[in-house]
Amino acid sequence: MARRSTSAGSKGPRFYDWAWLDDGCTDADPDDGGRHSLLIRRDTTTGELAFYRCWTPRSATLAQLVRVTGIRWGLEESFQAAKSQVGLDQHQVRRWDSWHRRWRASGAGMVAGRVRRVTVRPIRIIGDAVLRAECDTVTSFDRELRDLVTDLMDTLLGAPGRAGVAANQIGVSARVFVYDADGRRGHVVNPTIEVSAETQDGDEGCLSIPDLYFPTPRAMHATVTGFDQHGEPLTVSGSGFLARAFQHEVDHLAGRLYVDGLTGQTRREALRAIRAAPWSRRP
Repeated sequence: MARRSTSAGSKGPRFYDWAWLDDGCTDADPDDGGRHSLLIRRDTTTGELAFYRCWTPRSATLAQLVRVTGIRWGLEESFQAAKSQVGLDQHQVRRWDSWHRRWRASGAGMVAGRVRRVTVRPIRIIGDAVLRAECDTVTSFDRELRDLVTDLMDTLLGAPGRAGVAANQIGVSARVFVYDADGRRGHVVNPTIEVSAETQDGDEGCLSIPDLYFPTPRAMHATVTGFDQHGEPLTVSGSGFLARAFQHEVDHLAGRLYVDGLTGQTRREALRAIRAAPWSRRP
């Protein structure tokens, strides 16, 4: 690991902690040669992690990869500014988050491509006011929303065992959640939910109440309607664990946590455990 800045920048150098490792999980052509690497960046102030998949035709140093990453940021920021100036920002000429380009950075003397920024956002913990406020309805299906969906999905997939993340769990008041459960993965904007009369039992946990699980009754079946990130209507249905995940995430967007629905001895045990937890926020 090394602490480096990608470039001087308009406000001076921005230093991050960087590390890298060989990327064995690449979708690139196995016959293209070269070296595939995973570049990891940590914000020294917020602790936020970002990941970059890089390809070079020959071995490169960490310093070279960091420098090339900074050059790419500059190119993409310039392109996005120009795209907005000519009125293309509201049009899907190409999906911005799916572009994969190869380009030559003469200073580094190598080619880098297939780089996409992956952002794993910190999860807000119970006691944070954002988790208790009803999220705002999304009214603009724009690039900002698409970036939010991307960050939510990156955060969901950034650690094992996660089944869903709601926007307010990363500090954003917007009615959006992502899910990855029972082999199905997706997102819903402005969701509404219908549940069955049939119920299920089982333990439930929450990223915002880490490492604690309590028996939580839920409906056995659930159907969620809403929109995708481009404003197209969608409907998703699930049973069992997937239905539980849908109900859990929709509750988040209403400012509710799963422990709010617990009763009796289970609720008392949950509240005691939360107060005793090392991450618990005390006045």
